[in-house]
Amino acid sequence: GSWLLNGPLVHVPHARVLSENVANTSTGLGMVPCSVSLTLTYGSDWREAKRAIERILTRLFDADVSAQAVRRLSTSHGLALPSDGLLPSVTVDLADSGVVLTARGYARMAEHRELRSRLAMDALSWIEGESAVDLAYPTIALSDASSAPSLPAFARHEVVE
Repeated sequence: GSWLLNGPLVHVPHARVLSENVANTSTGLGMVPCSVSLTLTYGSDWREAKRAIERILTRLFDADVSAQAVRRLSTSHGLALPSDGLLPSVTVDLADSGVVLTARGYARMAEHRELRSRLAMDALSWIEGESAVDLAYPTIALSDASSAPSLPAFARHEVVE
């Protein structure tokens, strides 16, 4: 989400609190999710890409810090949180244009932007050097206009008298 920071205070209008989810990162874990999604072509070796991104996550995100945060929140608030809930992970999903890999780790607020940028750059650098993995992008098929059926006048924005 977007954050509005004015010095040490965050001002959230009442209307937003009542109509949207609002996260307070000054209490609780003190960590926010840091994720990057990449869409690979269906012909890509997504399993190898997933393993490579998991290695990048392991290098960038400190699993001990995440585990300590879970223990601290569980103890201070009496919550039963899964111990692996904040560990770095890669999920796989499908989209029209390919296989979506979402890499997620949790970072301290001050480190969030830098870690997200490094995660994206490291993942893109790995893909760039890998011949079996390609990024996907939406495509549109255009047909030859001369063989396409004619549009009615109202669809062509022509004035009919």
